Amino acid sequence: MSEDKPAVTRTRGQLAPTDPDVEIVATRMGWRGETLLARLTRALPEVVEQELFLAIIPHMAKSMTPEKFADLLCVASPQPLRLDDLRTRTVGRNLAISRIDHIGDYLQASMELLGKLTGDLETSLSVDQAGRLALVLGDGAMDLIEQIQENQAAVASALGYRESYRFAEMAHAAVEHLLRYVASGRPNPVNIMEIFGRMDEAFRDSGEEMVSNNEVDDESWE
Repeated sequence: MSEDKPAVTRTRGQLAPTDPDVEIVATRMGWRGETLLARLTRALPEVVEQELFLAIIPHMAKSMTPEKFADLLCVASPQPLRLDDLRTRTVGRNLAISRIDHIGDYLQASMELLGKLTGDLETSLSVDQAGRLALVLGDGAMDLIEQIQENQAAVASALGYRESYRFAEMAHAAVEHLLRYVASGRPNPVNIMEIFGRMDEAFRDSGEEMVSNNEVDDESWE
C-alpha cells in the first residue's frame, strides 16, 4: 500500500452492484456484487466507511471481509465515520487535519501488522491485537513484531515455552504481553528485549519454572 491514503470518492447516495469499485472488490473476493453490498451495508452502515473499504481492499495482498474491517474501525473508535469527519479543522497556523487522516494512518499501521498489505507476516495477529498495537505504537509496532520474529528463541524462553511450540501461538502470547506492558504506563519499548530480556533474567535468577505459557506475573517486568 502506498503512503498516499486512498481518497473517499462518494460522499452521498447509495452504492449499486454495477458501480466499478463494487465490481472490482466483488470479483476479487469471488462474490456477486449483490452479496458484497448486502454484507457491506450490514457491517458498515455509513457510506463513508463503505467507500473507505472499497478504496483500500484493491491495494491489499490479502482481502478482508467487511465484518473484519468494521471490527478494525471499532478498535480505533466505537463511533462510525460520518460525512463531517471529512471536513478539516485548523489545529495550528499551517496545519489542518480531519478525523479521516487519523483513521487512514491507523488503518495503514494495523493492516501492515495483519499482513494484509504484503501477505507475508507469520504472526497471525488478531484484528483486535493489530488495532491496539497500531493505536499505541503506530508505525513502530511493525518493528517490534519483527523483533519478536528475530529473537523468537529468547522470547519463547521468557514466556515459558520449551522446545516444541508453534511460532504463531508464541507470537500471539508475546503480543499480549507487549500490550499489557504498554498499557501499564511504562514507556514504549524500542527493543523487544527490554520486556522479554528482563522476564527471562528474572526467571533464571529465581530458578522458578513458568506455571503457564499464557500467564506471566507483572512483577517480572519491574
